[in-house]
Amino acid sequence: MQDEQKSGASELLEKGASAASLIKGAVKTGKAVSSIAKGAAAGGPYGAIAGALWDNRKVIGKIIIGIIALLMIPVIFVMMLPGLIFGGLTEAYSPADPDNPILNSSAAITYATTEITSSVDAVLAEALAQVLARIESDFTASKADQIDIENPYATRMLYDANKLVSMYCAAKKDDYASISVEDLSNRLRAHMEILYTYTVTEETRTIMTTDPETGESVPLTQTDPETGEVTTVTEKWRIYKISFTGESYFEDRVFALTDDQKELAANYSSNLSLFMKDDNFAGVLNSAFARDNEIDISGYTKPTTKNNLDLVQWAIEAKNRHWGYVWGTFGEVLDASLYAYKLNQYPDGVGRYADFIEANWLGGRTADCVGLIKGYGWLDPQTLEIRYGTNGMPDIGADTMYYNASIKGSISTIPEIPGLAVWHAGHIGIYIGNGQVIEAMGTRYGVVQTNLSDGRWTHWLKIPYISYNQ
Repeated sequence: MQDEQKSGASELLEKGASAASLIKGAVKTGKAVSSIAKGAAAGGPYGAIAGALWDNRKVIGKIIIGIIALLMIPVIFVMMLPGLIFGGLTEAYSPADPDNPILNSSAAITYATTEITSSVDAVLAEALAQVLARIESDFTASKADQIDIENPYATRMLYDANKLVSMYCAAKKDDYASISVEDLSNRLRAHMEILYTYTVTEETRTIMTTDPETGESVPLTQTDPETGEVTTVTEKWRIYKISFTGESYFEDRVFALTDDQKELAANYSSNLSLFMKDDNFAGVLNSAFARDNEIDISGYTKPTTKNNLDLVQWAIEAKNRHWGYVWGTFGEVLDASLYAYKLNQYPDGVGRYADFIEANWLGGRTADCVGLIKGYGWLDPQTLEIRYGTNGMPDIGADTMYYNASIKGSISTIPEIPGLAVWHAGHIGIYIGNGQVIEAMGTRYGVVQTNLSDGRWTHWLKIPYISYNQ
């Protein structure tokens, strides 16, 4: 009997897909999806949508003749969301949870999202291995003495899974039956050679050695046996910087989206984030699919430089997008691999808050107090990726940043300059003007806005690694 029910539901999904596409625009906005999902009295999304359909049964009846509204709920809902999460539109049930329809099954959706990210990670890992092989070949041919590779992807792949899946499904909107994780992987693999690129520069660096008498590090020298001339010994270094092509490349090249498809992808992405946040899917909340991880620099005054006014915009965005706090992070998306790395790196500072982090911050962007500043310093304005140790911003702690500042003073003398840092021993924040501070306050708070006058700050400083435009 159960098999018959499943077969009937699957048949309905297939037959109703075309008709359902006519009404997907009726509930395509994020707010509509959110209000419907949250308004369910019982039965998960089914119950919520059923109520909405019943209220609008006359309209729906004109569009979909002969189909019972309640039975069309899975189709309607899936049509508002990227179908890859739900196995396309070919099956109403998932092998991961054969007793519950996919839309009501957090187990099935968790399984699907894990399968997607694992497959994408595998392709990206292959692509990264390829670009590293090309770098090695180039270095060998260059005859340089030493190699330096800036690779921010060495420990984790950085991409927005929500947007990637949404773009893929928008590209396949007229071919639902072929939607699959395998097909997505094949699409990415076809462009694998250019998923990562690299730039190369050369530097001449002095070889340093230790003075046996003083113990200090000094340049290594050599003496010409014929002339007695003393010269400093140098090496030719070849520096490679690896870059990820980014979302715009996927949108325009990998999936070749039309303007209409780009709009559909944006709707998919918004709706999916909201759907994942529904209480019925608490187990999926930790997925990157549920987070708004966009970085927007459209309001920056001068994105190509590091300056105080754009630092303020960076901080405001982090606050508005509800970034979390995890020790040792600096604005990256806290995916499973990064989280595991930080747990191992800081077993006390991160491990003792593990339950809270997993429930609240996993899948979103996180930073610690000084990491919020360093993340801005390391942001590449072209790719919108945070590249560790770049743009002259060193990897230092809050106290070192204060002590390295040449312009600073007691908090009672702070000038009205947005983008100053405020400090007390062990902690640092960003002054945004008008008596307000944005800070990554702590694990249980995340990035928040506070009053300068709360009395915690003892000193202010001009961050020595950015310029100040007053």
